[in-house]
Amino acid sequence: MNGQLPSQPGRLVQWMLLGGAVLAFSLAWWGVRSTVRVGDVGTVGSAGGTDPTPGAPATTDSEERRKAVEAIVAARNRDNGLEAEKFRNAGWSMVAAEPPDARLTALDPALLEGRERELRVQIASTVAAPELASRLKHIAMAARESATRVAAVEALGRMGTREAQSELLALLPSLPADDDARQQIVPLLRPHALDDEFAGRLAAQLDGATLTMVEKKQLAFTLALVGLRDGMKLRGGTASPSAQKLIDQMAALAQRGTGEEL
Repeated sequence: MNGQLPSQPGRLVQWMLLGGAVLAFSLAWWGVRSTVRVGDVGTVGSAGGTDPTPGAPATTDSEERRKAVEAIVAARNRDNGLEAEKFRNAGWSMVAAEPPDARLTALDPALLEGRERELRVQIASTVAAPELASRLKHIAMAARESATRVAAVEALGRMGTREAQSELLALLPSLPADDDARQQIVPLLRPHALDDEFAGRLAAQLDGATLTMVEKKQLAFTLALVGLRDGMKLRGGTASPSAQKLIDQMAALAQRGTGEEL
């Protein structure tokens, strides 16, 4: 050394190197002393004072939902096990069953060829969906066995929809007067009220040639009962004078039969 002080730029560089070394050492020391645990994440600066305590296990909404679902599944499995045990204790046994035939549940009229009995059992054991009304009508017209035709007609009656009622009415001229299925149709024709458009269609049948006299009286009796129930009459011009006269006669008969006005 020659005793001379380093130049100003040289001193600045030395201080910068020294300061950088100190800063690097401080950061390394802080990192060693301040390791972050999983449970400490988010413990500082959270709003509302709902932060977990340091070191507590971290939980998330997804974990909570998963645990809740697992608890529900476990409870249902226990319940199912108890029900199965009761079933076996009662003397029953569980066996594997084939899935239902889609053609049967859809009431495919093609099953009349070779599987009519199965189709009839399916019709009689369920309430068919409203969109199957036209298929039931086709079955009632095409079935070879009287029991199948009757089952199809009764299924239409159980539906109770306007479409099903219209299909029943359309069946009348398609079946012989002495057919067992046809004899079930007129009692199943039920308008909601006398001011209903369908009631007018039924009243028109009283003047036509489709119905037998017995069927006309049955239908007039139905219209009379609906009118007595609601205190209504058919709208003017809906029924001919002769048809209205028959309805009035059936209303009088119904009142005599009950001893009072309905």
